[in-house]
Amino acid sequence: MAAKMKSVLEKCKQRLLKSGLVVENSLILAARDYKICWNNQSDSPQKKQILQKMMEKMDYNYLIYARLELPWLDIIRFYANKQKLIIPDDSETRTFFHAIPILSSLNFSEAAEVLVLYPVAVLPDGSIIAGGRYAFLEPYVLLSSVCFALFVKFMADYLMDNEQGKLNSLQLDCFKKTVAQLNLPYAPDFDFEKPQDFQPELNDFYLFPEVAQKLSSFQGELSELMEMTGKLTVDLGLVDSFFGNISVKKKQQIRISRSGVPLDELAGNLVAIDGLSTLGIIASSEFSAHDSIYKKCSTRSVLHGHPLFSVILSLACFDFDCPARGKCHLECFRPRFAAKVRVVPGEVGTGRYGLVNTIPPALENRTAAIVYGHGVFVRGENLPECLLGLLQIERRALAEYFRKLFPFESENSKSSEE
Repeated sequence: MAAKMKSVLEKCKQRLLKSGLVVENSLILAARDYKICWNNQSDSPQKKQILQKMMEKMDYNYLIYARLELPWLDIIRFYANKQKLIIPDDSETRTFFHAIPILSSLNFSEAAEVLVLYPVAVLPDGSIIAGGRYAFLEPYVLLSSVCFALFVKFMADYLMDNEQGKLNSLQLDCFKKTVAQLNLPYAPDFDFEKPQDFQPELNDFYLFPEVAQKLSSFQGELSELMEMTGKLTVDLGLVDSFFGNISVKKKQQIRISRSGVPLDELAGNLVAIDGLSTLGIIASSEFSAHDSIYKKCSTRSVLHGHPLFSVILSLACFDFDCPARGKCHLECFRPRFAAKVRVVPGEVGTGRYGLVNTIPPALENRTAAIVYGHGVFVRGENLPECLLGLLQIERRALAEYFRKLFPFESENSKSSEE
């Protein structure tokens, strides 16, 4: 059993390191079986003692403690200077933790009080604590969601404060550090020193020869194409691997990614659903939205990702006196576009404000839509078409973001909407 637990710890460690979210020598992982197992027995005994008490107090079976990499570390330090609770407005925050508390230090008493209310917390030095009861998936998703939420909040706030002339020196300093640390696989040709030179429009994958080669030479089964597309979506930086979903409709059957499965680990994790199947209960939580898209639109494939700058632009609304402000994820009273794509409200699920009701109408006469604070849905005749569409939208969003900060003329801004 100890060997199995060590294997679980190692797999979680490798996924975290691959994500680029954490500093390797700061990483402490704990999993409880008949006793608590650690990824490294020799590191920080005093710190482990505090973390073990937290696990026992919160009844956690899994815990991740780590210092976040740049730029997330700088963003935490920026917010820690002025507040003890960060309240982002993205979908991950509303789904998983509602707010991000900032502890003053790694102190058991303070942490115990906070973690009763929130499943995750950060420290001023850029460290994070996240726990779960059922699998390492829980704290991993929390950690990943915090990084996503911190980044999109800071960058959206910066853009809106710039519009209102409210930027301060601390924001400017943090912004410069954040931009300097960005790694954007989908935009290898983007120069932050010369954003006006960026050409976001693409007709194919010519900038990504490995992607082009894989897609052009593919001759496998549909499930294998879905697996490859999911992995390429992650590799291109268009979604964190535990988010996003993918589906294909063939005749009366919809094949879709399973709920809670990394998009780059879809082998054996695709669900085939027809009118008689009950497998919808283990399919992606957004299966109902995919199903409605196929019913409403003449399309064969749907790809959903959470690309950063598309989400940032959806959050950055400059109608500061709008009566619906603060409820933008539920209702929007005027048409909004970002990266030439319609921005719509919507929550996960099938309720009044559910994506099942907001996304299909938006896609009826368009190939893509951005859900406020959430991500992008792209439909197409095949998965490569969807992937190219998602890639194109995020590249446009990146260009538009910096164009709003540093206005300049560009012929690329004149092309039509999706």
